[in-house]
Formats: sequence, C-alpha cells, structure tokens
Amino acid sequence: MSPGPLSSRYRTAFVTGASTGLGLAFTEMLLAEGVEVTPETLFGAGLVRRPDHPIKLLGTGEVSGRKFVVKGVAVSASARTKIEQAGGTIA
Repeated sequence: MSPGPLSSRYRTAFVTGASTGLGLAFTEMLLAEGVEVTPETLFGAGLVRRPDHPIKLLGTGEVSGRKFVVKGVAVSASARTKIEQAGGTIA
C-alpha cells in the first residue's frame, strides 16, 4: 500500500507558528550593504512570502564583510556571530 502523497506525510513540517528559516547567503545576495533587515524588507526582496509570520536568519552562507542591521527577525547563534563579526548589529 502506498503511504500517500508527500503533503500528508510531511504535514507536521508546516505547523502554525513555525518560523521560516532563511540562510545568510540569500540575504547577502539580494540586499545591499547597510540595509535594515526586517520582515518587510525580506518580503520586498522576495525572500519570504508572509512578513507577519516568524522569520529566523540561519548561519548558512557567508556575510563577506557586509554590515546589516537586523530588527524584528530571530537570529541563530551562528548567524549572530557572523553578522557581528562583519560589523553588523542585531536589535
């Protein structure tokens, strides 16, 4: 017997209240240096679908010296380290 469509097998991955994970590599590619990283700017850059849902920046990728000001977005420990080493701030 078939286990069913993928959507029914992985339904728990899309639980209400779960945050959207976003790697630093995507942020660096689409946002200019000095841009304030907020849910609204991430939505405007096409990186998230819903700015009203929780968003978390993950430490995947490199910042390569770009300074970001992060506000209203959760940040993983590795992303915090990379952002601060590049001279950025997290509010």
